[in-house]
This record gives sequence, C-alpha cells and structure tokens, in this order.
Amino acid sequence: MTKLSDKAYILPDNIDPDNDKCIRVYVPDEPEYIAAFWGAYEYLTAWLAWERDAQKRGKQAAARWKESFLRAREEYLCSGGKCGIMDARQSSSVPCHLEKQTNCDGSWDVFADMRLCVPRMRIHGGVLQQDTTGTGNWVDAGDPETPYDPRFDNPIVPPWPDPPPGESGECLSAANVAAYVDFASYHFAASMVDGLTFFQTLSAVMTILAALMGIIPLSLLTAAITALYEQVVDNWTDVRDFSLITDLTEILFCRYEYDGSMTRDNWELVVEDITSKRESLSDDDQRAKWWIALQLVTLWGPVGMSLLGGIWGIDTYECTGDVCFESLIYDFELGSELGWVPYNSQSTVWDGTGWHDGYPSEKPEDGVSINSPVLPAIRIRKVELYLDIVMEGTNPSAALFRYVTSWAQWARIDDSLDKYTYYNLDWTTDGTTHRINVNIDEYFGGPNIHTDARIVKVIVYYSPL
Repeated sequence: MTKLSDKAYILPDNIDPDNDKCIRVYVPDEPEYIAAFWGAYEYLTAWLAWERDAQKRGKQAAARWKESFLRAREEYLCSGGKCGIMDARQSSSVPCHLEKQTNCDGSWDVFADMRLCVPRMRIHGGVLQQDTTGTGNWVDAGDPETPYDPRFDNPIVPPWPDPPPGESGECLSAANVAAYVDFASYHFAASMVDGLTFFQTLSAVMTILAALMGIIPLSLLTAAITALYEQVVDNWTDVRDFSLITDLTEILFCRYEYDGSMTRDNWELVVEDITSKRESLSDDDQRAKWWIALQLVTLWGPVGMSLLGGIWGIDTYECTGDVCFESLIYDFELGSELGWVPYNSQSTVWDGTGWHDGYPSEKPEDGVSINSPVLPAIRIRKVELYLDIVMEGTNPSAALFRYVTSWAQWARIDDSLDKYTYYNLDWTTDGTTHRINVNIDEYFGGPNIHTDARIVKVIVYYSPL
C-alpha cells in the first residue's frame, strides 16, 4: 500500500526521525532463512529502494535505514539470535537461576545462574577464596567481574576414557580434531574464494560448527569472520589445495591427555604451537589456512577441544610424535648393562656391547630375554627395541612384557626387522617394583632355534606423572 508502481517505497515527510521502533519479527529457524531475512532487510539501506524526488531524499532515507539495520544486527549478534523482548522470573525449582520466556508459549529457559556471582567468600591463609557452587569447594578468587565462559568453565568430558585396544586417547582426539579443523578451514576458505557476503558466511559457518554452537560465544565467532575477510590474498584459490591434517595431528598429539581431554594449560600451548607453525611459513595461502585453524582452536577452547575428540569417527590411528615425550635410553653398545639382567642366564648372556643368545651352552635355549631395572614412577607411552641385525627365522618375533605382580604380555609385533616399536602404550609404573621385559626369538612358539641377533638398545618413551 505504500509502494509506487516502480517498486520503490514512498518517502515520509520526516526522513530522519529521532527514534527507532522495535517490531517483533519471527523467522524460520534455519541458517538459509535467517540469511535471506537479513538480505531482504538490508535492501532498505540502498537508495534504490526509495522513490525518486527532486531533492534526492532517497539517499537520506537509505542512510537512516542503515543506522537501524546496523543496530538490529548488533543486537541480534549480541543476544546470540534470541529475541530481545522477554519476560523474566526467578526459578521456582532452583532459586539461583533466572529464567526468561521469549516465545510466549509458556516455556521458560535459564539465562543466568546466580551461583556464579560468588555467594560465599572468605580469607584463608591470607588468600581471598570463593565457593561458586555452594558445595564447599573453595578456590582462590579471581576477578569477580570475569564473565562465565563456556569454553573454559563448562566441564571437560574425556572422550576416550577407555580407548580401543592398541589405541590411545590423545592420538584419537588429535586425529579427529585435526580432520575436523581441516574440513572447517577448507569451507571457511571456500566462503572467501566464492565471494559470500558476511551473513552468508555466518550462516555457512554456523552450519559447519553446529556441534559446538552451544559453547562458542557468538560475538567471538562474528569477530573471527570479520577478521577472516582481512586474510584474503590475491591468489587465495589455492588455499584449499593442501591439507593440515598430518602436521596438525602431530601438534595436537603432544598436548592431549591420555583420555583424549585437553587442559587449559595445554590448550594455551596448542595456540602457541599453531602460531609458531604459521609464522614459519612463507606461502600466503598456507599462512591463511593455518590462521583459520588458529581461530577455530581459539573459538573452541579446552572444553571444545575435548568434546571434539571423537567427532570425525576415527577410532584407529597410528601416532608417532616422539618429541612429545621424555625418554629413558639404554644403549648397551656403550659397554654397560645399565642395570638390565637376563630373564634366564642360561639362554641370555652379556657380551660386552649387547645381549646375545646363550647358545652353545650345556642347555642351549633359543631367544634373548632381558629384564629392565626397576623403573621410576612414570607413564610409559612407547618402547623401541633395536637389534644389530635383522632376524630371519621361520617365525621371528619381538615381545614386550610388563611386571605388576607377575609377568604379563603387553605387546607383540611379528616382523623381520632390526627395530621393533610398540606404540600407544599406557602403563603407569609405581617407582618401586615395576619393570619391563623384552624378548626376541627366531621361531616364536616353536622348537629351539639359535638367535643370531643381539639386543643393542632399548628406548622407553614416557610422560611424567
């Protein structure tokens, strides 16, 4: 009724009113619909939307509408997409919760937890402490004005408390998150390459990151997208032509806990590691894609990095990453037993630079089996066994055993190699009785056959307790 035949809207007498009027609008809750709504709304900020007159007041009208549009967009982003009109009440079941009703259907949602407002404080040992949960769990008080941040303050749930046999949680979380980051960064880059608008990009990103939208502050997400446009380089098409997965998996593997969770301290180290990786690159496209990866890791925080540990469905992966761990190196070629002893002195002898089969002896035995000295209190993650030659028997084998109350086989690899590696181990030693045993045999499980190979080195990779 207020349009002219040329589809331009009629101008009012007062082009620039002092105030805005709030109108409650309902939009179907799908990213594409929301993006379409904002696109239609933004049309009113163009002078082409308004009638032409001699004074060219359409330009003034468009400018005034742009002020209202930007205000609406800012309030939408600030509220996380929730309608700004609401009723509020104190919860009848949990008095510390404040609830809101935004859709007039009688349903109430929690929007504030007053337990986070430091209900109890005390001075203990000269230190200000607070009990934010009401459970008697006193912690040193930080800045009482620091807002609750779900990326850090939500519970960190281990995604791999009981990893599959032969796997470890830190490896699986690293592989899953690296694959997800690579996927998300590819599509972030695609938004730039394909020239999407801000709200089209926001809609696409919210879809890509749907699994974590509950813990990502929308203000940080929109800031990241805004900054993303500044990363575009002249030939950014190539930004999608390479993968981050291998390098990123190695970075993350070093920082996850064995159960696949990530602490805040390790998350901060991941941010530093990715920053260093990016700064070491000279190619603009690679720097841009690693920058996107950095934004994602920052958005997710340690809570998100833990939740995503199984998102890609990867449940088997072989991680290496020796640099992640400390090591105990037993190099027998230097001329010392280093505290190791034969499991059976008739079958295994020390020859000055390694451990050899006891053949020939009065009771010849095949194979070499040695026990380590008592190990310190550590968590063993990987063991490497080095031989002086490749074993070439009918069924050569190198087995690794651990001692708790009796010897139990821990891992066995069948191969004809001069080096055997046992990955993804997790054994916490007690520092008083625990040892390991390594065993090589030219014909495992069969008749006595002399073993020509010598054990010349054992390396135990571990993380401190």
